[in-house]
This record gives sequence, C-alpha cells and structure tokens, in this order.
Amino acid sequence: MAGEKQIPAAKTIVESYPVSPMQQGMLYESLSAPHSGVHVEQILCTLPEELNLAAFRQAWERVAARHTILRTGFRVAGLKPQQQVHRQVRLHFEQKDWRGLTKREQEGRLDAYLHAERRRGFELSVPPLMRLALFHVGETKRVLAWTFHHLLLDGRALIVLLGEVFAFYEAICQARDLDLAAPRPYRDYVEWLRTRDWSDAETFWRDQLKGFAAPTSLAVARSANQAQDPYAGHSIQQLLLSRQETARLRSVAKEHGLKLSTLFQGAWAVLLARYTGEKDVMFGVVRSCRRSSLEGAESIVGPFVNILPMRVRVTGETPALDWLKGLQRQQVAIRDHEHTPLLEVQRWSGLPVGQRLFESILNFQDPSWDAALRALGGKWARREFSIRNQPSFPLWVDVSGGPEMTLKIGYEPGRFQDAAIARMLGHFQLLLKGTAGDLSQRVADLSLPAEAERGQRLAERNRTATDFSREKCVHELFETQVERTPNAVALVYTKGEVSYRELDNQADRVAVHLRSLGVGPDPVDWLADGDLEFLGRIDHPVKICSYRIDPDQSESSLNRHPAVRESLVLAPENGGETISSKPSLLQRGRRYGKAQLRH
Repeated sequence: MAGEKQIPAAKTIVESYPVSPMQQGMLYESLSAPHSGVHVEQILCTLPEELNLAAFRQAWERVAARHTILRTGFRVAGLKPQQQVHRQVRLHFEQKDWRGLTKREQEGRLDAYLHAERRRGFELSVPPLMRLALFHVGETKRVLAWTFHHLLLDGRALIVLLGEVFAFYEAICQARDLDLAAPRPYRDYVEWLRTRDWSDAETFWRDQLKGFAAPTSLAVARSANQAQDPYAGHSIQQLLLSRQETARLRSVAKEHGLKLSTLFQGAWAVLLARYTGEKDVMFGVVRSCRRSSLEGAESIVGPFVNILPMRVRVTGETPALDWLKGLQRQQVAIRDHEHTPLLEVQRWSGLPVGQRLFESILNFQDPSWDAALRALGGKWARREFSIRNQPSFPLWVDVSGGPEMTLKIGYEPGRFQDAAIARMLGHFQLLLKGTAGDLSQRVADLSLPAEAERGQRLAERNRTATDFSREKCVHELFETQVERTPNAVALVYTKGEVSYRELDNQADRVAVHLRSLGVGPDPVDWLADGDLEFLGRIDHPVKICSYRIDPDQSESSLNRHPAVRESLVLAPENGGETISSKPSLLQRGRRYGKAQLRH
C-alpha cells in the first residue's frame, strides 16, 4: 500500500498460515483501494495523568512480543493469501509537544494528522500494521493516537490489548514483574474455522435468502456513480438518547423477554421499510462470534467479528411484540451459523457476482469496548476513548450502550447529504420511542415523523434533479428500476398503492391496446382521472414510442375503446382546446396531482 514495497526476509518469518474468511474480504477491499482509508482504525485515548514515556513505550513492546497478530504481515499469492508472523517488529512511535497551541489549533492539527495517517495506509506485507503517536496537549494531559489495520483487531481484542498495555506500564513504573499466562494465538481460531463443515450453514442461508432479488437501497442515497471523491473518507453524525429514553428501552426489553439489540434492529428495519417503501428489507449485522467458537476465545487477540445479512419482513398488521419476538428468534437461529464466511453467503444468495447483499450495516455494542474499559475504575474512569473507522459500506450504524446510549451513523458524503442523515437519526430515535411506547400496536402504527417532518421529507423527495444515463430512454430507466426493486412501492395516492412491477405490467397492457389502434411515432399529452391505473397510462406511450394523436382520429379511436375513453383526455401540445370524451375530467382538473411518486 503506502510507501515503497518491501519484501520481508524469509529468516524473519517464524510461521505462516491462511487468513480467516473475514480477513480475506478486508484484505482484498484494502488492496483494491490502497489509500482510501477503508478498514484503517484509529483509537484516540485522552490520558489526564503524568506519563513515563520510556515505560509506556516499553509496555507496548512487551504486548507486541506477546501477541503474534501484532507481528503479522499479509502476503497475497493467488487465491490463498497467507498471514506471516515475524520474529520481532519495530514499533513506530512518535511524540509531539503541542502545549504552546490553542485548543482549537490542537484539534486542527490532530484532525490533519489522523486524515494523513488514514490516507497513508499500510504496506500490508510489512508488520507491524500499526503506528502510535503521543501528543502533549497540557501539563498533565496527553492524547494517544493509535492507528492500525482492522485485519489485526476487533472490539474485544481492543479491550484485552489496552488492558495489558496499562498493566505492563504500571508494573514497569513500579519495577515489578508482571506474570501473565501465555495467550492463545489467533492461528488456533483460523484452524478451528478450517475444520468446520459448512453444509448445514449453506442450507440455512439459502433458505434465509430465498427469493431476495436486490439489496435494500435507501431512497435518500445518490447512486454510486454520483459519489464524488472515493478517498474523502466517511462523515459521522450522532446523537445521545437521554437517560430516560435509555432506561425506558432497557425496561421494555426486560419486561417482555427481549434483547435490547432486538429493539434497535427492529427499529432500523422499520426505518428502511419506511424510506424505501419495501416490506422485505435487508441490512448487515455485526456479530462478535466469540462465545460460539473455541474455548478461550474471549482472550484471543485477533479479529473474530463477522458481518452477516439480516433479512426482515416488515409485516404491517402484526402486533409489534410478536414481530420483535420473531426477529429475536431469527437472531438466535443465526448464532449456529454466524461464522459462515460472507463471501460464501453471497455466493449462495443467487445474486449476481459483485452485487452486495446489503448497503447498510448495524453494529450493536452493550457495553461498548470503551465503556468496558472505563468500568475498570481508578485511572480508567478518567481516561477518555473514541474511535474513528471506515467500513467498506456506504452507510453504517453504531449503537453503543451506556446510561445514555449513542446512535452514530457513518456515511459516504458523496452518497448521502448531511441533512438527510440528520433526519434519519431523528427518525431512528422516533421509531425507538414508538416501539418502547406500546408494543401492542401494529408494526404499521410504529411512530412516524411529525407533520413538519412529513413536509420536509416531501420537499426532499420533490427535489428530483439528478444525473442519469443520457444513453437510455425514460422507459428504459424505468425498466431498470423495475429490475432493481420490483416489489417496492412506486406510487402512493389517495386510494391505494402500486409496486414498480405492477405499474410496469399495467403499462405493457395498455401499450398493447394502443398498438392495435395504429398509434404512430408522435407525442401526446394526457390528463387522467386519479384512479390506480392512471400512471400506467402515462408511462405506456414511451414504451411504444412517443406520439401525437390527431384530434379527429383520436376522438373516433376513443369512441371505439370505451375503457380507454372513460379515463383519458387528449390535449393538443401547443395550447389549443383540450379534446375530451369525458368532460367531468376537465371540470375536476388535475386531481391526480395528489399522488406521491417514490423514487
């Protein structure tokens, strides 16, 4: 990746073994976008304490010597990439004194440093795939910036490592020995995975994904083709649930035998359904995968985490509690198959090669890794932790536990507008409140935005100016959308709703009738009654070629086809009198303007 390519000497490598399936996915994504910052993690730790710098550095060196994953590089050879453990590594450790700067200047320099480190990336074959920097920002205050690749660590591993670093640090400062048991190497987990039989998992996931046609795409997102700078990184917005809101969610979950994570996954599924108009939605869920694996997994340093699809059918008439319990049973069923490689699940899904199963992921942590560290008490309670990361998905949601739970959404700024994400966070919060308020209500009745938000959303939807392929006709663009989301609601109006597939079929039926009338290649203007079929009659002319009907011929043609005559009015393009076989339509005017198009 960054820097000059280096080939490690064979004598420095003490062992080599295959990568785990999750590592393989991250490895190829990182290599395909080497300076994008994808899968580069950055931990910030504010230390309001005196620090013995020599002892602190020595503590990190001791931890690197203990855990093979911190001395691991990655070699891609054909289809079987390997991770290679080196005998020893040299840690990158830099220090800066920023005490003479204002707080704002310090923050600006820290942001610039983190951005540069993310763009710098790593040469994946040369360990250690981590760098440390310590910034002196006050007389007794420092900020530690720890940049590493996600190939090495997940959230649980962070807790183990940071705990050991500060335990060694205290021991070194006190000139005493710290005798820790030898850690179980990450290789044991990879070997355990290799012994797994995936036949049951294949049956399970094929059944879970049967009939799913396309990933759930948020309506507020621009297309991937419209994304601006692919190396711009992710933007982040977040909000805190109040103590009262958090306590209420915990109480409701406990009272009804639900996991807290189920409430959040249910709310996110409903939000996706509301935004897309689809009743069958899919998003990714982050699974820690430690409790269901080999013995001693909790203390192994390395990435166990996996991301798997959660397919949810948002059934409007079902009571919310029954629906959530079904969702929870689905979570439990996944546990037996949570180590399944996502690449295999993707293959079993039947979707085209290269197409994602989902475009958003949800990561629920309660407690979060930083809360678990602060709960250790003493100096830990005063230390502050945060993380900056960049998954490979266009939108990701982090839910962190605590007295005041945090909702965080990360997103590609080229795909999502800041205002749209801010509204999304607010809607997520509203759905959580609605869920906790009354679980006896139907899923269809879960809290919707207030009227002011409805107006804002309608205005957002009506800002439809966008880039599109200039090489396709309108009906071809529409047919592309039919293929992408055939069951999504295309039209909502006063009497009902219609899906893209139904609308397309309806347009085809009307087009067949018009061909039989000898319709030619001329344009025609339509005014239609506000019934369920009107948009199909608007759409069908472009399917058979835009046309104008001669007023004299059109009147006689409509008289021969009363089904068409009863709901269509022809209007001359250049402002002449409207010709109508149904005068009542002219009196009512464009009543169909109440319809709302989903796009």
